[in-house]
Amino acid sequence: MKRIGEMLVEAGVITQKDVEKALLQQQSMADKRPIGEILVSMKIITIETLIQYIDIQLREKLGS
Repeated sequence: MKRIGEMLVEAGVITQKDVEKALLQQQSMADKRPIGEILVSMKIITIETLIQYIDIQLREKLGS
């Protein structure tokens, strides 16, 4: 199963640099939130975009 950050980069929604910024925040602040939540809080993506890609991720996992 692909990670949300990877999916968003592949779709051209965000850049790899955006993912790296979010990962840095996650590591430096011991932030336990999922990367998608961090991207929303950083205003890089909207909550709607996050929900859309979580849905895609779940559908791929379930094979539908």
